[in-house]
Amino acid sequence: KHFVPYDGAALSHASDYDLFSTYLPGFARCISAGALNIMCSYTCDGDPGCTKPTEKAQMAGSASCTNSRIMTSLAKESLQFPGYFISDEGAVQDPKSPASFAAGCDTFLGSGGPSGDSIDQWLKDGSIPKGRLDDAATRTLLPRFLLGEFDEPSTVPFWDHARGCGVIGSPEHQQLAYEAASQSLV
Repeated sequence: KHFVPYDGAALSHASDYDLFSTYLPGFARCISAGALNIMCSYTCDGDPGCTKPTEKAQMAGSASCTNSRIMTSLAKESLQFPGYFISDEGAVQDPKSPASFAAGCDTFLGSGGPSGDSIDQWLKDGSIPKGRLDDAATRTLLPRFLLGEFDEPSTVPFWDHARGCGVIGSPEHQQLAYEAASQSLV
């Protein structure tokens, strides 16, 4: 869920050694296996003093959701992540700032994202290049196309045509989810 570095409830700072030997390998395996979305974390990179989400806005470029090294250079370029980054709720402190979007955050959870007017203004004033908007749209729509969301329903294998609804969420799927959760508890 939370891209590197993140250690649960506590915010942390990781050295490059920790980043590459501890945090990234699991994400690299998930990306190789076909994961198509990643959530940037509340964690600040490069500043161990950044301990609260409200402090992130004061440290331009240090928050994970405004860090192009983490989202763009590491994930999208080095690990060849084809999907999209989404912010956590409240992780973007200033939705009117282009920092998160420009750094590689493609979509925003909840009410924390920029408005269409903001994006239009960023394009006009050069805060973001048009290619960045195209990239975000492509990455955000890719999973939806792969899942068949825009296909004729009769061609989508997980759609129950007789019931007129998806098989996802059916009693069988709920039972399977329950069994998987029960077996994974530690």
